[in-house]
Amino acid sequence: MPSQETWRRAATFGKYRGTKKTWYQIALSDPGYVYWMEAKLRNDPEWASMARFLDRLVSAMDALPLSSSARCAVCGQPPTVMSIAGNARVGYSVSPQYVYCAEHTDCILAHNATLYPIGLRTAAEFRHGSTDHGQVMRTLKVLLDLPERLTARAAWECLEPAPTPSTTTPSHKLVALSR
Repeated sequence: MPSQETWRRAATFGKYRGTKKTWYQIALSDPGYVYWMEAKLRNDPEWASMARFLDRLVSAMDALPLSSSARCAVCGQPPTVMSIAGNARVGYSVSPQYVYCAEHTDCILAHNATLYPIGLRTAAEFRHGSTDHGQVMRTLKVLLDLPERLTARAAWECLEPAPTPSTTTPSHKLVALSR
């Protein structure tokens, strides 16, 4: 059971300061911000502990497993990419039905769509708060089995691996650190 400090610690700086959102919730709702913040603080010695925490959080974000129900639209194998059609001027169209395995990526090219890897880094390519970002996040929630309602605890449980019987504390345990 996580301590309240670990999964309830709110962001204390940046654009989410005072919102009571935890870094885990921010990671699953606005992943672009976490990727940006991690890159910004990575080489700043004054923020070393926060940078280490964000680095572990980014690693957990990148390692989220695919839902067992996600299947390639052509062959039924686990997908690796999602098809997103449209552009910034008219908007984008994305759906969990348009996902493909590595062997069938050529099927979608005739439809003038762009293939993106399935993962939170794809959501970071769309402006947070836009309709397009919302569509991508809704699709990723289905593909990655993320909870519909991102409470502090639900977000923490998605990104914090459970201890294994051989260890009580995983080496990559995410601990909320403050400056």
